[in-house]
Amino acid sequence: MSITTRLAKAVMKLREVTPDPANTGGLQEVFNLRSFREAPQAVRDEIMSQSSQAKYREEVEYPWDAYFDIDITALLGGKHALDLGCFNGGRGAAWYERYRLSRITGIDVDQVYIDAATRFAAAHGIRARYTVAQGETLPFPDASFDAILSFDVLEHVRSVSATMKECYRVLKPGGLFLLVFPSYFQPNEHHLGMVTRFPGIQCLFSGRTLIRAYSEILAERGESAREIQGHSARSRLAHHPPEPQADPDHRPQYVAQRSEQVYRDALDAVYVRTGHAGGNPAPPDLRTAERGGALVIGQSVIPLRRPI
Repeated sequence: MSITTRLAKAVMKLREVTPDPANTGGLQEVFNLRSFREAPQAVRDEIMSQSSQAKYREEVEYPWDAYFDIDITALLGGKHALDLGCFNGGRGAAWYERYRLSRITGIDVDQVYIDAATRFAAAHGIRARYTVAQGETLPFPDASFDAILSFDVLEHVRSVSATMKECYRVLKPGGLFLLVFPSYFQPNEHHLGMVTRFPGIQCLFSGRTLIRAYSEILAERGESAREIQGHSARSRLAHHPPEPQADPDHRPQYVAQRSEQVYRDALDAVYVRTGHAGGNPAPPDLRTAERGGALVIGQSVIPLRRPI
């Protein structure tokens, strides 16, 4: 083990976190637990419902408008929206009600999320359809949606460029893409929350060093860590399958290194005009996904409108 890895582990352990399997709430890790995976269907249904309800409450208590500093109801009322990375459908249900959507379609990469979202929508009288899919290959015709809504997903996709282009393709002329993703260099957005809450650690060590330290801490924890972290198609990397050599139980270890680059790529992908993001122009291959401009630019919020 290198000196830098040892040091990173020591820093992580200054604010170490050990998740409680009985208190995963609306986190996706609840679906990794043996108490869910091996439970009778009625128990699984109840856990899915509780998970969806937790995300629903989270959105109701802190509505999406707060990220945009505007009331976006007028932009979305009566629209058919795609929830890109819908998870358990709880947040999308709150959007449907708050913004008076006509209907909502959602995608995510694990069937259990689709099952949870479908059940929750049906129980709440929401016009919704959910399907397993990836952001890079959306299974919808061109110009299918009035709006695309996405919360904390872009940092997980396998290809930001391909996902942006697909979103542009399935938007109707005049359609709106409302996007929120975490700022990796914000002190608490390092995506290492299952191991540490040390703020700004991603500014002290390289992503590769953090991966090694994170992985070693998980290995030290043994089966308890594997139960929480493993067995999930998403496992903190929503649309990003593990590399062939990766231990599937430790897929989350790739987030730290990957998020650093994805955050930089995302800025290039969504900041439309030169003069933003340090004045750097967007890569030429992304211009078709970007033309039309940004309506609002915030720290981690960038909506894009497809031109009419």
